[in-house]
Amino acid sequence: LRSYGIPPSEQYAIILKSNFGAIGGAIWQGIATLRGSGGKIKLPGRYLLSVVNRRLEIDNY
Repeated sequence: LRSYGIPPSEQYAIILKSNFGAIGGAIWQGIATLRGSGGKIKLPGRYLLSVVNRRLEIDNY
């Protein structure tokens, strides 16, 4: 997460919401999307939070 310039507060939120990076979680697909974006995603921390939050909403629905 540091390599994408994500601030520590967002890193902490992403880690907690992604169940500490559990294998097969939505966070990994989000990171793969970030890698493939070629820098087009300007706020990677916010993007990953939205991916994880979307997944939490689906799971809690």
